[in-house]
Amino acid sequence: MVRIGSRRIWISLQAPIVSRDAMGTPVTSYLTVATVPAKETAMRSDEAIVAMAQTGYVIRNFNIRYRSDVNAKWRVLKDGKQMAIIAPPIDINGMRRELDIKVKDSI
Repeated sequence: MVRIGSRRIWISLQAPIVSRDAMGTPVTSYLTVATVPAKETAMRSDEAIVAMAQTGYVIRNFNIRYRSDVNAKWRVLKDGKQMAIIAPPIDINGMRRELDIKVKDSI
């Protein structure tokens, strides 16, 4: 169990909203549903050289208080940077107290 004081950063949880443009093409935008305190952990990082440019990403984990509405279609916004949720959020120990959210952060 994560102590409340260890959740020292703030993240925004954003849900997708799909609308249609004038031509009927689906357009996805995101709505901030909540801004919550979180504990952040970097789990893995990969780098590659593609077309003479360095690319890479970091897999991060955010631990927050339990919420039943977050799903893998949402994204996380931290310090203006958008990160895609890459797996269904995990209810730690099935006790509905904590939620782990895994995201992919481009370098």
